[in-house]
Amino acid sequence: MKITGGLYGGIPLQVVSDAVRPTTDRVRESLFSTLADFVPEARVLDLFAGAGTLGLEALSRGAASAQFVEQNARVASALQQKVDSLKPQPAARVAQEDALRWLKRVEEDSVDLVFADPPYEWKQRPWLDQVCELLLARTALSEDGLLVFERASRDRTEIPAGWELLREREFGDSCVLFLSPV
Repeated sequence: MKITGGLYGGIPLQVVSDAVRPTTDRVRESLFSTLADFVPEARVLDLFAGAGTLGLEALSRGAASAQFVEQNARVASALQQKVDSLKPQPAARVAQEDALRWLKRVEEDSVDLVFADPPYEWKQRPWLDQVCELLLARTALSEDGLLVFERASRDRTEIPAGWELLREREFGDSCVLFLSPV
C-alpha cells in the first residue's frame, strides 16, 4: 500500500494493526479522481484515520492542511511518525482520541473536506448519523464543504436530515458516499 499520486506519490503506507482496514489503492485512486478539483488548498479532517491513507493522499495532492483523529494509540503513533517523515513537512496534526468525542469537544476552524471511514460494525453503531449530527452541531464543515463517508456495501441507511447525497460509489465490499450539508 502506498500514496497513489501527487507530491508524496509512491511513499509506502504502514498498517501496524489488524484492527485497521485502510482504504485500498484502487478505491483511493478513484476517490481522488472524483475529488480532483476539490482537494487543492482544502482543509482536511480525517476521522477514524487508521493509517491515514485518505488524509495523506489529500496532502500529497495539494490539500493545505490535515487533522487526523485516531483512537488506537499504537496506530496514531505510527501515523504521527509517517507525517513527521514526509519532506517537505505538511501542515498536519494527529490527535489520539475517539473521533466522536473529538468532534464534540474541539474548537477548530471549519474544514472543507471530511473523510470518515469508521469500523464496518454498522449495525452496532449508527456512525453516519452521529458524524453528520456532530459536524452540523459544531459547524465544523465550511459552507461548501464535503463529507466523504466510507461504509460496508451491504449496509444501507437513510441519509440524515440536513444532508444531501451527491454521489455514491461501490467498490467490492466498500461503498463511498459523497455528502453535502443543505
